[in-house]
Amino acid sequence: MTTFGQIRGQIRIDAAKAISEYAAMRAANAATVSALRSASSTLIGVGLGMAAAGAGLVALFGKAVSAAATFQKKIDFFGAVTDASKADMDAVAKKALEMGKTTIFSANQMADAFVEFGKAGVSTKDILGGVADAVVALASAADINLTQASDIIISTMQTFKLGAGQTTHIADLLAGAANSSIVEVQDLGV
Repeated sequence: MTTFGQIRGQIRIDAAKAISEYAAMRAANAATVSALRSASSTLIGVGLGMAAAGAGLVALFGKAVSAAATFQKKIDFFGAVTDASKADMDAVAKKALEMGKTTIFSANQMADAFVEFGKAGVSTKDILGGVADAVVALASAADINLTQASDIIISTMQTFKLGAGQTTHIADLLAGAANSSIVEVQDLGV
């Protein structure tokens, strides 16, 4: 019986050791599952954040493409109104984009103004030669929109038969007169 008692004691030690190792493995497995769940939640959060950022970029890109298409339509309309050459249209587009970066007006607003210039019979050469700059200067100084400033500059040019080279002087005179009196620039327009 002693032999049997020794075997029985041996089995208990092995069973206890096996149970202890199983408990340790189970605890390690539970920690691994918990870590994987946490990592999964983090990855899902990152994925959702990236999806939202991607959607934002797509929307921003779509808006930029739409603005560019609108701008191009306005430049094409300018070409149709003025019968401008491709080179003239490119020069006007470049000027509108430049003024959109350096003034308080957008490139699309500048393109609209250029269309109005064309409708009034102002040549591309005159637009690029000073009319656009004078209109922006007058609109900025008088705090009026480009359409109003365009109408005033163009009607003054046409009334007094002045060239594009004199439009900056016209804008300066009108803004100066309005600023030193109680009248507004619109009141001084011809």
